[in-house]
Amino acid sequence: MPVTLQDIAERTGVTAATVSYVLNGRTDQVGEEMQAKVLQTARRLGYRPNASARAVKSGRHGTVAIVMSPEQHRSTLPPRLLIGIVGELAKHGLNLLLDYVTDEQLTSEATLPCLLRERSCDGMLLNYHAHIPGRLEGLTERFRLPVIWINAERECDSVYPDDFGAGVRAVGSLLAAGHRRIAYVDITYHGAERFDILHFSKPARLEGYRQAMRQAGLPPICVLPENDRDGAREMQRLLHGADRITAAIGYAHLDVDVVALAAARSGLEIPADLSLVAFSGDNMPIGALKVTSMVIPEQQVGHAAVEMLLKKICNPRHALPSRIQPFEFDAGETLAPAREAGGRVVEARQADNGERSENVKSMARRAGFVAVAAICLGVTATSALASTNSFSVAPASPTNPASAMFTLNDIYNKLNTRAAVALRTGAFAEPTGAPTNGTMYTLNDIMALLTNRPPVTRTGVTSVSASGDDAFYLKGGAWPNPRFTIMSSTNVPDASTNCVVDNLTGLIWARNADLYGTTNWSSAFTVIAAFNAANYGGCSDWRLPNVRELLSLVDWKFGSPALSDGTGTNQWTAASGPFFNVANWEYWSSTTATDGGGVEVKMGSGSVQSMTKSSYTYRVWPVRGPQ
Repeated sequence: MPVTLQDIAERTGVTAATVSYVLNGRTDQVGEEMQAKVLQTARRLGYRPNASARAVKSGRHGTVAIVMSPEQHRSTLPPRLLIGIVGELAKHGLNLLLDYVTDEQLTSEATLPCLLRERSCDGMLLNYHAHIPGRLEGLTERFRLPVIWINAERECDSVYPDDFGAGVRAVGSLLAAGHRRIAYVDITYHGAERFDILHFSKPARLEGYRQAMRQAGLPPICVLPENDRDGAREMQRLLHGADRITAAIGYAHLDVDVVALAAARSGLEIPADLSLVAFSGDNMPIGALKVTSMVIPEQQVGHAAVEMLLKKICNPRHALPSRIQPFEFDAGETLAPAREAGGRVVEARQADNGERSENVKSMARRAGFVAVAAICLGVTATSALASTNSFSVAPASPTNPASAMFTLNDIYNKLNTRAAVALRTGAFAEPTGAPTNGTMYTLNDIMALLTNRPPVTRTGVTSVSASGDDAFYLKGGAWPNPRFTIMSSTNVPDASTNCVVDNLTGLIWARNADLYGTTNWSSAFTVIAAFNAANYGGCSDWRLPNVRELLSLVDWKFGSPALSDGTGTNQWTAASGPFFNVANWEYWSSTTATDGGGVEVKMGSGSVQSMTKSSYTYRVWPVRGPQ
């Protein structure tokens, strides 16, 4: 049986009316000692108010709705904003309803006035920041609905962050550290304009930056490219020369990553050579460094929105002045006093970059045949003998005797065993005659090897569960050992340790499996564009893997994650590598299912599923190649 007011009254020795006064906050006629006794008894008995009875008596439901668009790019609900809303509602004993409403419902004179009643809600928090339905604002005012807007720049009945002020303060923090050459970076600004999804914070932060720079007598340096590749080139230009920038302000995570990668490629260290400030709703790391940030007041916006809505519920006809919430400054670890770069040092770095570029071009020319042959790296090991044919004519020496190159034997062995093959170094002496015996593989041998490759590779499962199962037959191409190899500049200049080659498939993966957190399907391609713009790992041909490519990583004999280590025999761990930040959760593929959903692969189990592209956010693991 539910606990009643009479039950509490009998145990505390007061009337049910007194208990009602205390539980409803009407305590002006009840002593503090008795209040405490009533509340303690109610908790001990497990009293829960009858929501239906309370609604009938008070005319209130005790519930507030957050109304959002089903289209994710028009409404976002960051966790800290939700925490702020729920926390403030809890102080008043109120509940929260999250509701996705179509534009037709919001702009219909027949349905809009009924939304609150049908959902048993007392008021609405409208969470829209792009493509706000045209008639919505007028209809909410006409019907006197208790509504507060979140994250929308309006003169009244709204709560939003002070993005303009944050732009000014970001510049001020850098000026105070002696910086004068300060760039503002927003890689997606014009793209958002083109697709008409420009959030008001983009022009607000930019204008705050511009005004602060002009007020300091400094020229604004804005990196607002038409595309990602132009942005990467502009960042590289700004980071070189005697008058290079010494600081940058990034609009969001993506811009911070682009700046950091460009700095690394330029041989600059953050923050010693380049200070970095960003706008962020949470802790934003670059490697082991915490980025100096203007912290978006998401939780404070949630608190203020509920406070305003409660006032609006009491008096829907009264327009409340909008509340603009200031950002907080987090000193982080990426802001340091300005240090002018010496022209000589910068010029030397430019020369080094140029030399590396020429090395890339030279290697590409020498490795032309290898690139063609490597497309077929998924072949199995087969038994084949070197050709017994001898050469009738002595081959000429290479045009550059000091060049390194692969031989036909190297290519054959790579295709046959998948083992890593290093470039041969040193000068080649011109042969004096034909080989004395037939020990070389020929192009015919290589073609035969490619022709006999199996259609699929093994799953990784080796424990037999039943006669005739996968592990019983072990069909498919065998896995190489090592399965994965961390690339180095020996193989691809500038690759450093950012890339891992899968010796089974030849695909090259980003070593960090979680560089950008979660995003929806369409934004995943923006992440890939940022990789290419930043020339991550010395390459600009990264892409979102298809579902088969993602599944090629899966080792089904393991779980959480279903991934092997570098040897291909043991389970991946953070300590074993070669990847790091591998999540057990879902990763987007570039594949679209027949139902229109984006196909994702869960690395914890190797499962595959089609999910709504705009409603779900998963991780991105860039790939390129095959090698």
